[in-house]
Amino acid sequence: MTGKFLAIEGIDGAGKTTVAGHIQRFLVDQGIEAVLTREPTRGPIGDVIRRSLGDLELHPYQRALLFAADRYGHLKDVIAPALEAGKWVVTDRYLYSSLAYQGAEGVDMAFLRFINGFAPDPDIVLYLDVLPDIGVSRLQKRDRFEDSAFLRTVRATFAEILPRHALHIDAAQPLKEVLAVATGHVKRSIEGGR
Repeated sequence: MTGKFLAIEGIDGAGKTTVAGHIQRFLVDQGIEAVLTREPTRGPIGDVIRRSLGDLELHPYQRALLFAADRYGHLKDVIAPALEAGKWVVTDRYLYSSLAYQGAEGVDMAFLRFINGFAPDPDIVLYLDVLPDIGVSRLQKRDRFEDSAFLRTVRATFAEILPRHALHIDAAQPLKEVLAVATGHVKRSIEGGR
């Protein structure tokens, strides 16, 4: 079996981290080698990005460039080698989060697509859709982007930029149902569908 690249997207509080971990464990249980990763990464550029979400003030275009640089390293060092080795890669956030969040900050979409032009489209995109008020209510610790008004803009931007093959999941459902729907999509992909 060749590797597949699966990205899980959605606003803050949608449940991406929980679903990503569940999918990776499901794949391993099926006898499929699977790497669980995330963006921003835990590398040096990812650390600067996390600081910029808190106490480090950066212009939105600076942050967009940092996300693109972090993604380049992520693809080169983690994603591409795993896929080449025949493993599945499950990432908690990817390119579409950059387009949605930095786009909502006012960064030009053509600029965002240009600086991320190296980033391949995942085989599977699971988009966890939830109303911003629900997402915010689930968060234990907030950063500067985690307020309902901003997340409404992010959610609207996601609706415009997600690829046609993105699978939308109602993330307001009970977690058990969200996980079942996500797992069902992945099962179908294993069996040869997309």
